Amino acid sequence: METTGAPAVIESRCPGGRAPPKVAERSRKLLRPADRAGYDSRTESDHQRYGDRRRYGIARGTGIAEGTGSPEVRGEERVAVNDTVDGFCWLDLKTHDPAGAAAFFGTALGWRFAVDENDWRRATKISVGPYRIGGVSDLSAPVYPPGTEPHIAHYLAVADAGRGAEAAVAAGARLVVPPFDAGDQGRMTTLVDPYGAAVSLWEAREFTGWTFPPGTPGAPLRALHTSGDPDAAHRFYDGTLGVRIPRDRFVLGDGPGWRLVIGVRETPVVHEVRPPEAVGPALLLDRI
Repeated sequence: METTGAPAVIESRCPGGRAPPKVAERSRKLLRPADRAGYDSRTESDHQRYGDRRRYGIARGTGIAEGTGSPEVRGEERVAVNDTVDGFCWLDLKTHDPAGAAAFFGTALGWRFAVDENDWRRATKISVGPYRIGGVSDLSAPVYPPGTEPHIAHYLAVADAGRGAEAAVAAGARLVVPPFDAGDQGRMTTLVDPYGAAVSLWEAREFTGWTFPPGTPGAPLRALHTSGDPDAAHRFYDGTLGVRIPRDRFVLGDGPGWRLVIGVRETPVVHEVRPPEAVGPALLLDRI
């Protein structure tokens, strides 16, 4: 996912589907990388360091429910579950062709696109098996500037979106969407890090993103950040934002951005799936 020239200003939307306050300046070009982020439900300082959180849950037919902490699980399987993958907890596929995206990614990755009947917005969600991993946004909606390119927005978990934004801007990041409340779902802000990658910070309230067992086929496996200075980029996320992401997730490359690597059961013959241009960006694959 690459950016041409200066990063563009786009209008972001929160995981719950609410539009943020209007931004004064927009561009017709999209930030190719992530423009979104995640959440962290813990209440510690936004500069507390934390990595992938794994808790224990109860596997049920429709997903993972929070465990009680008791070693005894009555008649149900107790499994470890992922709350974040390298700090990320949700994705949003933004596409000009939702039907084409459902067909392509359904065949390539086993993703299932379905309207969430329990969501008053009737938003389309992406699932792998019983586990929801993201949402779908139609770029024909008026909230998106004309010419916005298909992309995947990534949500990075933080404890305090407002303080995170302040610290990021002080360290050289550019604010795209100021922090705002997304109803009772959470609080978010969108920025471009000092190395050109767009990312959003998601502070969880009611919305807690994905939850799936490690090694789930078709689910995110890890995240990669590409920039011209991987060491400095890692220091920004680790030191400024306090998000513990392994150093090897930061790699050298011409096009700045975040990309998720999707886990598959067999060693992939091709390590990238590339849909038609109107559908979405290419995704990386790796064996679980």
